[in-house]
Amino acid sequence: MSLRCSERDGNIMAVSEKNRIKLHDGLTKTIGEEEADTLMESLPPDKWDQLVTKTDLKSVESGICNELSKLRVDTNTQITDHKNDTTRQFAELRSETSRQFAEIKSQISDHKNDTARQFAEVKDQISDHKNETAKQFAELRSETSRQFAEVNAQISELTNQVSELRGVIANQTADFKLIAVDQSRTNILWKAAFAIAVCLTIAGGFYFN
Repeated sequence: MSLRCSERDGNIMAVSEKNRIKLHDGLTKTIGEEEADTLMESLPPDKWDQLVTKTDLKSVESGICNELSKLRVDTNTQITDHKNDTTRQFAELRSETSRQFAEIKSQISDHKNDTARQFAEVKDQISDHKNETAKQFAELRSETSRQFAEVNAQISELTNQVSELRGVIANQTADFKLIAVDQSRTNILWKAAFAIAVCLTIAGGFYFN
């Protein structure tokens, strides 16, 4: 911000450094050196037209107040804009975070459902395998029972056949015994007949002689 001083009367001459020295020397001769120094120090160090008046100060103060007011408005605007931007960013972050959490929750739910489905499939497979195994064991048990029944029937039939064979053998043995007895009787009869024939032959020989 530029400062503007009030214009002074143009008739006032600017005091140069040479004039100041000359004035100081004249005052020293008139009132003494110490008094001359005091008086010279009370004079303005620069030109009169460079001195600041109360009007200039009020103008500067007004300018500063306007600048501060403008700065305050700009600062408040920037703070408001920054606050709104921060609020918007937080809202976007909150929305994005909520969306991501929703996606993660959905993924966890999907994974949970998929895991439950896989466990259900495994459970069904185990149940099917168990039922299939039970059916196979039942079929094996039925087949084994049938085979044992057939074996028992075959053993029973074989036992009956052995019993029948034993009966046949017993009957044949009895028949053989009867045959042997008959043969023994026949042999005895033949032997008796032969002996009688021999006796008759011998007797006939004696008779004819």
